[in-house]
Order: sequence, then C-alpha cells, then structure tokens
Amino acid sequence: MVRLGISLQKIYRIGNLKFDQEDVQVGEKETGELRHILHIPAESKVFIAGSTHAGEEKIILSAYGKLILTYPDLFLLLAPRNPGRADEVKRLAQSAGFDTYKRTELPGLPENNKAQLVVLDTLGELSKLYALATVAFVGGSLVPERGHNVLEVAAHARPALFGPHIEDFKEVATALIKRGGGYMVNNEDELVAALRLILADSSQAQKAGGMAFQVIEENRGAVSRAVDLISESIGEQGFAGRNYS
Repeated sequence: MVRLGISLQKIYRIGNLKFDQEDVQVGEKETGELRHILHIPAESKVFIAGSTHAGEEKIILSAYGKLILTYPDLFLLLAPRNPGRADEVKRLAQSAGFDTYKRTELPGLPENNKAQLVVLDTLGELSKLYALATVAFVGGSLVPERGHNVLEVAAHARPALFGPHIEDFKEVATALIKRGGGYMVNNEDELVAALRLILADSSQAQKAGGMAFQVIEENRGAVSRAVDLISESIGEQGFAGRNYS
C-alpha cells in the first residue's frame, strides 16, 4: 500500500477477519446423532481428512492403513474439496482394501453395519462434522493448492494437521503451530508420526485442541475494528444516507 502511494496515516493493521468467523456449535446430543448417521461406533476415535485434493487421498489412505494396525477401530471420514470426486476417492479407498461408503449411501445401510471409512459427497456439512474428530487434517496443503481454512477445525477445539502449502492461511497456521494447536507435516511419514502422537494420548489431544481454540479467542475483533474505522472515516451519517439494497 505504501509503494502505491498511500499515506501511513491512512493504513491500519486490524488483524485477520477469518478469526471472526461464525462459530458452528455442535452439542453432545447432536454429536451423538451425527455419529449414528455416519455409522461411527461409539468407542471409535475419528480421523477426518477435509478439503483434500488429488494426490493427497493416496497419502491419507496409506497413513490410515498403517494406523489401523494399532487402532483397528479408527474411523476415517475423507472429504474431498470437490464432492464430484467422491466416486473416484471411494474407488481409491476400496482398492486400498477399506470397507468404504459415500455419505449419501449410508441411509440405506442396516443400523448394525459399521462403516470403516466414509467419503463425504455432500456440501455444507464438513465444518460441523469436524466436531466429531479426534484429530483432523486440512487438505490442499500436501499438494500445492495453497491450503484451506484450518480455523474450521480449531473452532471445535480439535488439533489441526496440515502440509507445507498453506500460503492462503500462513498467518493462522503459524499461530496454531506456535501455541501447540497445529502441526505441519511435510510427507506421509510425518503425518503418521503426528497422528500417532495425538491418538496415543487423549490428554495431549485435548490440550492441543484447547490451544487451537485459544488462538481463535485471542485474535477475534478484526471485524469490529474495521467497522469502527469505517464509521470514523465516513461518519455515522454516511451509513444512514446510503441505500445498499
């Protein structure tokens, strides 16, 4: 902005608007209902890989195959960024030997049919489903897609994992790493190691999730600061005198 000729007196650093995202509240009753809908056994830990891109699912599935040797009841919810890839991702999972269903196939299954892996092929559910996670990986980050919103995981006080390609969320990811609420993994081996660390110690998972949520709490307020600055600049009458319909 300075190089463009804007005066320093007219430039304000108000913080990151993303921290002021609306909270998605999921209570204990709804959590139980969602687990039932997704056929997740009550005792199972849940690994969610959200907003994944081509190339990441193979890494996730390979890591999952190693983890279930230690945690045979570990449930994987795999959510491709583009739901149109759900059939492709389902075939990958089945080829890897996993009992796999798409989210939209679950209503037709008997209640006693416990899925091992579900591919999310619907829109608008993922941010809420992160509430079910023991730990979550946010995609677009192990491949060069600039990353996706890790705050959707942190908002539910869950530890967030992500790859090195987080250009669109660098500030947020750095804050999570610094506070111990987020983990950067550069490859499959590091992903498996981070998941083992969290899955092996429920108190560590809760602590990391708490730190992730605290990052959000400590950085809220950018929206109100922006509104205050705009109000000061144009005056309260400026809002009243305009038609924004």
